[in-house]
Amino acid sequence: MKPTELRRKVKKKIPKFLRQDYPQRMKLHSKKRWAAAKGNFSKVRRKMDGKRSPVLVGFRGPRIARGLHANGLIPIMVNNVKDLLLIKSKEQGAMISAKVGNRTKIEIIKAAEKNKIKILNVRKPEEYLKKTDESMKERKIKRQEKLKKKEELRKLKEKPKKEKKIEETPQEEKEIIDVVPEKKEIKKTPAPKKKTKE
Repeated sequence: MKPTELRRKVKKKIPKFLRQDYPQRMKLHSKKRWAAAKGNFSKVRRKMDGKRSPVLVGFRGPRIARGLHANGLIPIMVNNVKDLLLIKSKEQGAMISAKVGNRTKIEIIKAAEKNKIKILNVRKPEEYLKKTDESMKERKIKRQEKLKKKEELRKLKEKPKKEKKIEETPQEEKEIIDVVPEKKEIKKTPAPKKKTKE
């Protein structure tokens, strides 16, 4: 018998661990979870017959199946393509971490297919690769459209510089200007001083 099958059989026999008097309190009725009994006269804490069983170490799963995935492989976290080289394909499986981006994730999936390593995180890797490729292409197109819009807005905001127009005088006016004699500078003589009476 495989260890995963043995674990399923044992799990069927384990009871549902629920809090004491959970159906009597509306707050606890929706939250069906375990909490240890702490009352002095609690029959669940004292492990009396006819009451629900508390959580005990004996209800733990078989030692052979502990830490195994449902496929029966030991999961190992992978962050890079280099981490795949340490995995043994027969005994272990790759679990891609949630921190990894789409580009590195695609590289890991392609490398795992070459080395025949099973990825436990991704169910259908071929479909995942197609979807990611399509989404990456759509993102590129959207980015290019945004950049074009920004450039157009910049051009509209930038005011065109006013060019100074040099007014050209016609030839007839130029000839008249050349003919006019230049004015001579007249030197002013100082006025004679008045004689004062002694």
